[in-house]
Order: sequence, then structure tokens, then C-alpha cells
Amino acid sequence: MIKKSIYIVLLTLVILSCKKDPKQVAEEISDIEEQNVIVSNIGVQLNSTVKESISSWSQFTMLTEIIEDYTSITKNQALDRAKDVSNMTKDVIDRIGPELLDKPYMKIRFNVVYNQALRLDDMSTIPNISDEEVEIEVAKLLAAFSSVNDKINSIYMIDEFDKKFIIELQEAIDTVNFAPQVYKKGIRKLGKPLKRRRE
Repeated sequence: MIKKSIYIVLLTLVILSCKKDPKQVAEEISDIEEQNVIVSNIGVQLNSTVKESISSWSQFTMLTEIIEDYTSITKNQALDRAKDVSNMTKDVIDRIGPELLDKPYMKIRFNVVYNQALRLDDMSTIPNISDEEVEIEVAKLLAAFSSVNDKINSIYMIDEFDKKFIIELQEAIDTVNFAPQVYKKGIRKLGKPLKRRRE
């Protein structure tokens, strides 16, 4: 509330003290607003092989672009764009592209992102919301999205490990001779020792 009052006073002073062009006044106001940018980071990013694997999933790509804007955003922009984030997250939940990711635990993680976006959207209706409260919610949104990225990386890493393990196991099986062994007294079946006769 205090910052809004300061903006109004500054705007009034700028307009009254000099006869500047309204475009210049708007630029000065935007410069003042840029000083209150919320700077944060997503944390865990998708690794390059995973990005390639899910590049055809357009809803997730669009959501990622919107979320990346939240790494450097003003309070008002964060609140204004929250509805877009919630709508896009809902689209992602409804259409999880890769079959490997279409699991309940992924939907749960996306629901956390969705709920954080809804919380930010609700905050836009509160007139006396502080910058710190918005900053905390933006950090929570980015942390939730980081969790999504972390889980996607893990799923693809496990899948890659499973594929390599199956290939190595198949190669090991191919190199081992499982043919029955022939002895003087008969054919020995796998896993069963020959019975010796007492003489």
C-alpha cells in the first residue's frame, strides 16, 4: 500500500513539475516499477536429452515458457499472469503427452503447480497484498515446477537405465551356453546334479 502511494506521488510530481510527453512519463513509471522485480530461479531444469524426448508435448513447452518468465517478474505482472499459468497447467494435466509420464504421481505434481497458480490468482483480488507475500508465493510456484522437472528427469533416467540393463542382460544371456552337457552316463539336466550309483 505504501509503495502504491509512493508511485502515485511520484507520478503526480513528474506530471506537475515538468511538461513532459506522456510517453516519457510512462517510461519513467515503468523504470520505477522495474526496481521492484522479483528475482528467483526454478532450481531443477530438464536435462537436454529429456527436453528432446518431450519436445513434441506442446502444452508443457508453453507452460515452461510462462513459468520461466516468473524468474524475473514484478508483483503486478506475477499476479496478472497467474490466471494464464493456472489455465496452462490445467491443460497439461488434462493432456499429459508422453505415455511414460501419464502416471498419477505426475498429475499430483502438476496439481501442486496448479494450486500455487490459483493461490497467486486469488491474491490478485486482495487489495492490500504485500510484495513479500507475492514473492513467497512466486518462490513456491517455482519450487513446485522444479519438483515437476526433477521427477521428469528421474523418470527418464530410470527408463534409460532399464533399457541399458535389459540390453546388457540379453548380451550376458547370449554369451552363456545353456545347452545341456553330455556325460558318459547320460544327459545332465540343467539345475539337477547327476545321481551316482553305488557299486
